[in-house]
Amino acid sequence: MKKRLFSLFTSLIMVISLVGVMPAMSVGALESGDYEYEILDGGTVKITDYNGSATELTIPSTIDDKTVTSIGGSAFYNCYSLTSITIPDSVTSIGDWAFSDCDSLTSINVNTNNKYYSSVDGVLFNKNKTELIQYPIGNKRNSYTIPDSVTSIGS
Repeated sequence: MKKRLFSLFTSLIMVISLVGVMPAMSVGALESGDYEYEILDGGTVKITDYNGSATELTIPSTIDDKTVTSIGGSAFYNCYSLTSITIPDSVTSIGDWAFSDCDSLTSINVNTNNKYYSSVDGVLFNKNKTELIQYPIGNKRNSYTIPDSVTSIGS
């Protein structure tokens, strides 16, 4: 009887341990077209990778009927063919190095109503975030004139 009780107790501990580990296990990224994404806690989407070869790209505002609110870090890393990207108003967060090594990228288009704040990768936008001021291309160094009206530059 004691052996049986001990075995049952041991089995119960093992099952509880597995249940505790299961949510931490990754099932891999979800895919839709050229995008890999994950679903965030609020039921919205974060794009984690782009596998396409478009030169001009408009990021969708929804993927699989879920609102795209975030672009993950390095999501568009090494997208050499990308020259122009349009970001929808639904995006409120852009991760570090999201457009790293996109050597052909010359414009990032956002709506003036877009509320996200970003200076990742050295990408600088004008106050209304409608005009790309600078995008670093590879290891090239460029010089820029900062107008007198600028009173501060963040990190």
